[in-house]
Amino acid sequence: MEKEESTLWQVLLVIKMNNRKININRGFTILEVILTIIVLTVVLTISSSIIIQTFNIFEDSTERLTRNRLAEIMLTDIAQYLRAATETDSLKDNKIFKAYSPAGGTEKNYSFEYREADNKLLFKEEGNLLRKLDYVSENGFVIDTDGDMIEIFITINNEAGNKVKKSLKVYARNTNNSENN
Repeated sequence: MEKEESTLWQVLLVIKMNNRKININRGFTILEVILTIIVLTVVLTISSSIIIQTFNIFEDSTERLTRNRLAEIMLTDIAQYLRAATETDSLKDNKIFKAYSPAGGTEKNYSFEYREADNKLLFKEEGNLLRKLDYVSENGFVIDTDGDMIEIFITINNEAGNKVKKSLKVYARNTNNSENN
């Protein structure tokens, strides 16, 4: 009986409250909404600038690694052709040499061209472009020869304006003065 009485009182209380017009606000005031928007804007601005800065650091390091790696690949390719060189007399002064082509095994003319206008180093076979390297610094390509030993220096500019120097020594195997067959 007690349980029925408590339930009855609860029902009567609900009915009585419904008859009264109780005004209970269940929303946010305009001030609360504006303050929330301001706080969210500040938080998102700070966090987005941190995220953007993180991606810029990643992009810079990726570009630096890519430039260094491309210079190393260029040196490796050049070394392959220089090892097969048959004539290197005009290599130091004119950047021209003759070598056996790795593809066909026939003797061909190879040349290097540095373009100052756009800082590119071009490596050509019979006048046709084989490989191109960007961001080569001014006077950044040097060939030094000593008999059958050829040393190549490539200096590239990284995104910070610093110069990175790469070098490689190669021995030409097919020249007349070659002792390293």
